Amino acid sequence: MSKHRILVFTGLWVMILPFLGFPRGFKNILFVLTGLLLIFFAYVFKRRKRIQRIRKSEERVLANQEQDSAQNEDSEDVPTENEEADLEK
Repeated sequence: MSKHRILVFTGLWVMILPFLGFPRGFKNILFVLTGLLLIFFAYVFKRRKRIQRIRKSEERVLANQEQDSAQNEDSEDVPTENEEADLEK
C-alpha cells in the first residue's frame, strides 16, 4: 500500500470515528490506537527514506571508486617524469 493511500485511509478513519456510535471509552481506545498506528507509519516511512539515502550514497561512492580506478589504470600507461628520466639514463 502506498504512503498516500495509508494516510488518506487513516485520515478518513479519524474523520468518521466520532460518528460511529462507539461508547466513549472504546472510542478513546480507538483514537489512541490510531495515533500509535500513525506514529508507526511515520517511523517506517522515515526508516525507508533513510535506507534509500544510504543506498544512493553507497552507489555514488562505488561509482566514484570505479571512475578513480579506471583513471588510475589509464594513468599507469603514461610514464611520469621520474620514469622518463630513468628511461633516458
